[in-house]
Amino acid sequence: MGKNVDLIGDKYNYLTVEELTENRNNRKHYICICDCGNKVTVSANNLRSGSVKSCGCLHKKNIKMTHGKTGTSEFNIWKTIKQRTLNSSNDNFYLYGGRGIGLSKEWEDSFETFLLDMGPRPTPKHSIERRDNEKGYSKENCYWATPVEQARNRRNNRYIEYKNFRKTLTTWCEELGLSNSLILKRLNFGWTFEE
Repeated sequence: MGKNVDLIGDKYNYLTVEELTENRNNRKHYICICDCGNKVTVSANNLRSGSVKSCGCLHKKNIKMTHGKTGTSEFNIWKTIKQRTLNSSNDNFYLYGGRGIGLSKEWEDSFETFLLDMGPRPTPKHSIERRDNEKGYSKENCYWATPVEQARNRRNNRYIEYKNFRKTLTTWCEELGLSNSLILKRLNFGWTFEE
């Protein structure tokens, strides 16, 4: 048997020993006050070994509160964004994080913030879109886009500046009633858009 040591007044992690309460199974137990204000009874062995560090609040603090949205399309989209911007082992990292496309710290740290900023996905056909493809994922740069909007905001789209407006070739052709394939061929042969 070891020494009969009094722990009253000692601090172990988040717990401060207040009083000896009882001996159970030849083991001393103490009433401790946690830094959060709760009281808890802990054995001397558990205090000294560090196997009990708090009243339980530390464990709760380390486990993020569940939002009830795990498995939803919004949650899966958020996870995908995190993977392709932060995980260099992700197959698409080279297209995103690998070329400097990041994720705002607020979204990286919290799905709840992402959902609050973006709102629910309007339809299953909507996906997250960046207004500026050279900038990262953030509240200011993202919105829910339809497949048509997504297609018009790709990096490989051809943009035309005409009459002080910059639009995709597809948008101009639709607005002016022109054949997209014909105009593209002519542009590839060196014609100006005006011609």
